Amino acid sequence: MEVKWQIGETYETDRPADIEKGADRVKVRRNIKRETRTADSTRRKVWVYEYANMTLAQFDTYKAQLAELESPLAKLITENNTQQLEGTAALYEELLEVKDSQQAIMEGIAAVYEMGVSAE
Repeated sequence: MEVKWQIGETYETDRPADIEKGADRVKVRRNIKRETRTADSTRRKVWVYEYANMTLAQFDTYKAQLAELESPLAKLITENNTQQLEGTAALYEELLEVKDSQQAIMEGIAAVYEMGVSAE
């Protein structure tokens, strides 16, 4: 099931609930953060979040999908992906170091060449 997430916000002082159940609908919020907004030199705190309105059946499907994400296999896949990304980042950093070294070597060769040309 693909969930259509929308951006929402509220100026209430209390943190909004992650789940609000009605008679036939469920409002699910995620990534709830507190932010400060400035408008007309007035600072005001606001809760910002993503939300989706679902039917009860959609919410049951959503809960089942979340449970699958918590399975040992899903966690193993996530860990593997994290390790691959860390490896890629390490390779990229090494590539940048090699590029810097090559730049220094080329500058050194150019300096030596310039000294040889100047001596003639």
